[in-house]
Amino acid sequence: MPRRIEREENKLVVGVLSLELFLDGRQSLKEKRYALRKILDRVRNEFNVSIAETGFQDLWQRSGLGITMVSSDRRIVDSILDRIPRLIETWTDAQVTRADREVFYFG
Repeated sequence: MPRRIEREENKLVVGVLSLELFLDGRQSLKEKRYALRKILDRVRNEFNVSIAETGFQDLWQRSGLGITMVSSDRRIVDSILDRIPRLIETWTDAQVTRADREVFYFG
């Protein structure tokens, strides 16, 4: 079971980021999925993280995303997970309405 601790005493650091997005102007699930595919592909390629739509899959203008990253350095995890919401808003017309992050240590 993972432990949440403040110090980096183990080798494996797992960061989890949960985002909620508002996708203004989408009129169908097809338009939403097209916009999300671009976001998912770009985040995955730019940051080498795992990302998937995890919520609001049946709503046209909202989406929940789950993002995970593994590293041996907490600073790297924090840096990348901090940048992702800002860059999503920069790259697209999507608005990040909620962002929650947790970091776990294994080992």
